[in-house]
Amino acid sequence: LVAGVSYSQTEPWRWSDKPGSLSITIGSPSTYSLVESNNLAQLHQGLSYFGSYTINYDYNILRWLSVGARGSYEGWQFKGNLLSDEGSAVYSFQNCHRASVLLDVRFTYINREKVQLYSGVGLGISYLFKMVEGEKFNYMMVAGALIPIGIHVGAKNVYALAELGLGTEALLSMGIG
Repeated sequence: LVAGVSYSQTEPWRWSDKPGSLSITIGSPSTYSLVESNNLAQLHQGLSYFGSYTINYDYNILRWLSVGARGSYEGWQFKGNLLSDEGSAVYSFQNCHRASVLLDVRFTYINREKVQLYSGVGLGISYLFKMVEGEKFNYMMVAGALIPIGIHVGAKNVYALAELGLGTEALLSMGIG
C-alpha cells in the first residue's frame, strides 16, 4: 500500500496576468443591413455594399470570460428602379451609413495555447444616417450583436480571428488581433 500527498502552490491572481486584446475586422453585411436592403431591391439589383469594419477591445477578467467594447461602421447604397404603388418603375437613389458602439461579453469555451473558441453577446447604440432622394434622415437605434461562434488562431501577441454574427454586426467577419 502506497500513499502520497500532492501539494500545489497557486500564485496570487494579478490584473497584469489578464491582458486585453485589440482586434480589427472586415466583414460581410449584417443581418440588419440585409433586411434593410432587401426591402429596397428584388435580387439586390443596383445595390452596392461599402463594407463592415469593426475595432474591438476585450479585457480578460477570467481565463474564460472577457468584457469589452466595439465600434463599427457599415454602409450601403442603392441606385436603380423600384416599383411604385401603381406598379410602374421609378428611379431611386438611397445611401445609408451606420455607426455603432457596443459593450460586449465573451465566453471562451475552448482555450488552448494557439486556438480559442468563444461565443459572445453585445448591446449598445447605433447612429443611422440615411439619404433617400436627396432627403436626409438621422436617427439613433438600439444595437445588438450575438456571436454564436468565434475563433482566435495564433500566438498570444498576434492572432487571426473569424466570427459568425447576428444583429447589427457583420454576419461573417475576419481580422487580426
